[in-house]
Formats: sequence, structure tokens, C-alpha cells
Amino acid sequence: MPKREPLKAIVIYDPNSNEYSISAHNQDAKEAHRVIKDWNTHPLAGCLLILLNQTERHRTDDPQACRTCRDAAAQSEALYPQARFVRRNVS
Repeated sequence: MPKREPLKAIVIYDPNSNEYSISAHNQDAKEAHRVIKDWNTHPLAGCLLILLNQTERHRTDDPQACRTCRDAAAQSEALYPQARFVRRNVS
């Protein structure tokens, strides 16, 4: 049985306000690369992209409504001090 490619969640982090949003989840490497490439042409001033590994596919379609993504981001060392979640139009 072929090994499944790991999935990624993509977080937009604003270190100035210490806030984050979930941009995408359930992305394979190719899809994550596309999201990052698109981001680089339309960045939000001062924000960073953070990729988080997913251990499994998340059931929620809307990444900003995904509790699993929000919990993973909140526990990430990349968001220190602990950041506050905000919903953003990140399409």
C-alpha cells in the first residue's frame, strides 16, 4: 500500500497584533505550494505564512471553522506568545 503524502494546514499570522487565521487545510505539498505562490503575489502587510503538519484529513470544509486546525495553531511554537484567532477573508 503506498504511503499517503502528509497534509498541511496554512496559517496566516500577524505578529504585530498577535492574531492568526487559518487560510487552508487538507493541502498536499502541491496544493500548499500553490497557496504559498498565490500568497506571495497578494500578501497582507506584516503577516507571515506558517505551515502546520496534519496527522489526518480534517472533516470540516471551511478551514476557519476547523476546531482541529485552530487547536493545532494555538499549540504551535511558531505562534508565541499565544496568538488570538480571528476570522479573515483570506481567499
